[in-house]
Amino acid sequence: MKICFLGDGQHINTQSWIKYLADVLDHEVHLVTFGHVMSPSKKVRVYSLSEGRRLKTFLRYIIYILPLKKLIATISPNILIGYRISSYGFMAASVNFHPLVLAAQGQNISYNNSRVKAYFAQYAIRKADLIHSWGEHMTQKLQEFGAAPDRILTLPRGINTNLFVPAKERTSQSQCYNLITTRGLNPDYNFEQILNSLSVLKTSIRNFKYIIAGDGPYKTQLIQKVSALELEPYVDFAGKIRYEDLPKYLQTSDIYISMVVTDGVSSSLLEAMACGIFPIVTNNAANKLWIDDGVNGYLVRFGDHVELASKIEAAIKNIELRRKAEKINRVLVLEKASVDKNMRIFQNAWDKLVLSQSFVKSGKDQDHY
Repeated sequence: MKICFLGDGQHINTQSWIKYLADVLDHEVHLVTFGHVMSPSKKVRVYSLSEGRRLKTFLRYIIYILPLKKLIATISPNILIGYRISSYGFMAASVNFHPLVLAAQGQNISYNNSRVKAYFAQYAIRKADLIHSWGEHMTQKLQEFGAAPDRILTLPRGINTNLFVPAKERTSQSQCYNLITTRGLNPDYNFEQILNSLSVLKTSIRNFKYIIAGDGPYKTQLIQKVSALELEPYVDFAGKIRYEDLPKYLQTSDIYISMVVTDGVSSSLLEAMACGIFPIVTNNAANKLWIDDGVNGYLVRFGDHVELASKIEAAIKNIELRRKAEKINRVLVLEKASVDKNMRIFQNAWDKLVLSQSFVKSGKDQDHY
């Protein structure tokens, strides 16, 4: 299949998705994005709409509709995929190409209560032949925006369960407990709650290290926060980790922490679960799909750093809970979030769309003659 994929080529989710489509499923993949982006695979051809210019204004999703339409006509794909509904998805819908597949990234569909973005999302949803939703909470939001239930496929894209595996051996008692977050250093990702909780935790537990495996625009502020809280001995900024090396960091950790207010379905959480480390995450709709509080992880109120410190301490002290959670989470991810299993379900749905569209085009040609 020849796939035209429209999305943010710098985002790890885009890169891993198209790399899988090209390298594993052997599709011909054309990535269309803004800015200069290196191809994640030798099999993926990348096109920059802005020709190297850094256009961050939201108007770019309107300005470049005509160039996109011409480019898609040149590529002549079998299917068009727009990743993030109110931005690249809106552009994909505006070129009037079918079959059109959209994928929502987060729970909110349209951000910042923007009427313009809400209109863009509604327009794109009306045009879509299929919409990917990573979870039921996202499906509900899509329907609120007008998506027909029979055009929504509710299933996470999944993670590489062959790469993200538990450590071969886990010691029963660590000299130092490793806590880890594997998310970008973004101000929306609420690292403040985590750091504030560590400031409380260090008064009762001294033998821990918090590893921040990621990079981003908020790093300087976080370093200053660590210094202000006198957490330097406890915090390690590991920087951006190569995707292939990420399992090593997870396998040598005991507890995964993420305090993001809302999510679609977090690949970082699923990767941690697949590696068998104990998750402590925000009590939100996305995480409640995967975590049963006190059974295979802990759920914590957003913003409550005292509760988070208490849950981290409880997890450190309860090795039996962590062992049980490791077994539960590995099975859960294998059953519901294997990329090999789920992407083939995606492909079957796309095949049906392409076949259906070919019948439509064939019928039009016959009518013409």
